[in-house]
Amino acid sequence: MRKTSILSGSCGAALLTAFVLGAASFGCDSSGDENPGGGGSATTSSGSASTGSTGTTGGTSGSATGTGSGGGEAGTGGAGGSGGAGGAGGAGGSGGAGGSGGAGGAGDGGSGGAGGAGDGGSGGAGGAGGSGGAGGAGGAGGSGGAGGSGGSGGGTPDPTLVVHYTFDETAGTVAQDVSGNANHATLIGSAGWTSLGRTGGALSLQGADPYVELPAGLTDALDDLTIATWVKLSSIDTWSRIFDFGGDGFMYLTPRDGDGALRLSVFKAVSEDEAIVAIANPLPVEVWKHVAVTIGSGTYQLWVDGVSIASITPPPPDDVTPSRIAPTLRNYIGKSQFVTDPLLKGYLDDFRIYDHALSAEEISSLAAP
Repeated sequence: MRKTSILSGSCGAALLTAFVLGAASFGCDSSGDENPGGGGSATTSSGSASTGSTGTTGGTSGSATGTGSGGGEAGTGGAGGSGGAGGAGGAGGSGGAGGSGGAGGAGDGGSGGAGGAGDGGSGGAGGAGGSGGAGGAGGAGGSGGAGGSGGSGGGTPDPTLVVHYTFDETAGTVAQDVSGNANHATLIGSAGWTSLGRTGGALSLQGADPYVELPAGLTDALDDLTIATWVKLSSIDTWSRIFDFGGDGFMYLTPRDGDGALRLSVFKAVSEDEAIVAIANPLPVEVWKHVAVTIGSGTYQLWVDGVSIASITPPPPDDVTPSRIAPTLRNYIGKSQFVTDPLLKGYLDDFRIYDHALSAEEISSLAAP
């Protein structure tokens, strides 16, 4: 098996094994006119009393006196005047009250002719009350307000992300992939959630048997990649894993290898070639640190807190890229491919895999406070 690695010295003269991973967003009242005599005037029929003619001289003994004719006939009383027409009902307002009926006209009887009093005409009957106006129609209902415009959509996910776990869940055993690729992960054993993350919540790897299982084949099609995450170690156990992807070959990042170094290893089973980048134990316990590995253009690079701390560019024909170790059927966070290795104890936040090697500026941005 051919191993390609690099040793670099730190400022404290410690030996560093540099390992860079290459495999890798709401009505009128009408009074009846008085019509005297009801249309015929009451006439006084005066029969003039005619004087009887003088009788002829009678005999000497006495004269005969002629008698006058009878008095004239009494006049007929005039007919009573007709009652005034009833007033028209008031026009209906918006549910207005009906107009009151007009008062009947009082017809005076014609005066009787001399000699015989005519009968007084009876008063006209009162007009019928006007019918109430029809109620006004109800106003038409107001039209509904126009619907509000939909809220603007969330940010477009980065198309170069293969997976992104924010670990902001508070319950359940599924870590949601927010990259849009639905590469959701499953919490196993005592793995759980904490609200005390680097930003928001975090994955908690505490207890007897905590780890996370990712979908198979996440990196099988990649020659270049970036894997980045925040990690806070509770302890540093030799050969524990921050991540481990593999099958016959493998790619892993351990916070402490057998030499006490932070190490990235990419191993190709067929040729038994292995690219290793390592540096002596730069990760403290109980402190959030950002770690990243990049593989691109044949260079494997290891980053801590946005700074490149080790890299290697193996000479040809080394070709231990992520696609060359496929298929990766067992992909884990916090667990090794090898059952004798211990599980990681600590916390992880904001775990990402990109389909290319990020630049120094992009890595620095991910690690920004």
